Amino acid sequence: MGQEFAARPTPNVKDVLREIENEQTVQSAAEWLEDLKPYLAPDLWRKLRENENHRGLLNNALDRIQSLHYIFSTYLPSDLVEEKMANPKAEPSGKMASGCLLFSDVSGFTALSEKLAELGPRGAEYLTEVINKYFVEMVDILSRSNGTLLKFAGDAILAFFPEQTNGGHALWAAR
Repeated sequence: MGQEFAARPTPNVKDVLREIENEQTVQSAAEWLEDLKPYLAPDLWRKLRENENHRGLLNNALDRIQSLHYIFSTYLPSDLVEEKMANPKAEPSGKMASGCLLFSDVSGFTALSEKLAELGPRGAEYLTEVINKYFVEMVDILSRSNGTLLKFAGDAILAFFPEQTNGGHALWAAR
């Protein structure tokens, strides 16, 4: 069984889902169920295997996979999510990545927060509003610029811009 799994390439879940949704699959139901197995909860996969009427359960499975993809895409860099979707059995590992890092820190934030602390709760609320507006704008810029948010740290942001063949990553990071 181990050799059989190793010999069979892991499918790209997006391709499998697209084929099933469009009913263009040339695979049998048993084959595409096997392809979906790594992406589904064991109880849902078992129900799909045991039930002759797949349509309702398949919709549940597709909803679950799409929800998981959205959740992971919200919290993890998109290239990491895509890599995991392409190979769900891959072991965690590290790799070298070329690109540019951006560290952005709000100048004068400490002095501002100390001044606003004198105002009590009203000052804290104002400070929170200001920093949240800043973070929303920065995250929006990152998403439009092919940047990946790595970390928030106080009033700072650490972001990564993956290398582009034309050197555009450096321009996006410096913008």
